[in-house]
Amino acid sequence: MFARCGLAVTGAVAAAIAVCPASAQEVKLTSAQEQRALEIEAASKPPAVFAKANLLPGLPGLASTAAGRLGKSVRPLIVPLEAPGQVQVKRAVVTRYDYASGLTTRTTVDLDSGQAVHMRQDANYPTPLAKEEYEQALVLARKANPEFDAMVKAASPDQLVITSQLPLYDNPKHPRYGHRLVALRVEAPDVSDRITVDLSTNEIVRGH
Repeated sequence: MFARCGLAVTGAVAAAIAVCPASAQEVKLTSAQEQRALEIEAASKPPAVFAKANLLPGLPGLASTAAGRLGKSVRPLIVPLEAPGQVQVKRAVVTRYDYASGLTTRTTVDLDSGQAVHMRQDANYPTPLAKEEYEQALVLARKANPEFDAMVKAASPDQLVITSQLPLYDNPKHPRYGHRLVALRVEAPDVSDRITVDLSTNEIVRGH
C-alpha cells in the first residue's frame, strides 16, 4: 500500500516542496515559535503526559537496523494548533519519527508555558519525510541506478520533477514492516522507473 503523502521536487534539493495536504489554517508559526516548539518537545517530558499518552511498544527488529543502532529520529512537521477566534498561536504539534522503534509521536506543546500537554503515538504510520531524509534517499537512489542518476543530471533545474511516496507494509510478518521506505520517481522532463529506498537499512528495495 502506498501513502501519497510525500515530496514533489523541482530543481535542486533545496527546492523540495511538501505536497501532503496542508491545513486550512491561516495562522502560521514564526521561525522563533518553531524553534521553541522543537525545544519544548525535546526537553519537556512530564510524567502526567506520558501517563495519558498510552505509549506503544516499539516494533520488533528496528532497533538493530543501521538507523536504529544510531538512535536516529527526525521531526518533519511542526503545525500550529489554532483555536476559534485565536489571533496568536499558543500551541503547536511537533511530529517525530523514531527509527529504532518505528513509532511516530505527535506532541502538543504550549508555547507560553513551555510544557508538553498531550502526546499520541502510532506505529507504522505514513509520517511525511524530513528534508534530510529526502536528500539521503535521493543520494542512495542515484548511486544505485545509473539511469535514474543520468536523468537527474541531464534535466535543467526548472524542468526536473521528482515525486516521492511512502510505501507501508500492512502485514506485521513482512520483513520490512515498520521500515522507513521512500519510493522516488523522476516525472519530468522524462519518466524513470520507481526506485524504493529503505532508510532504516540504507538499502535499495528490489522485487518488493
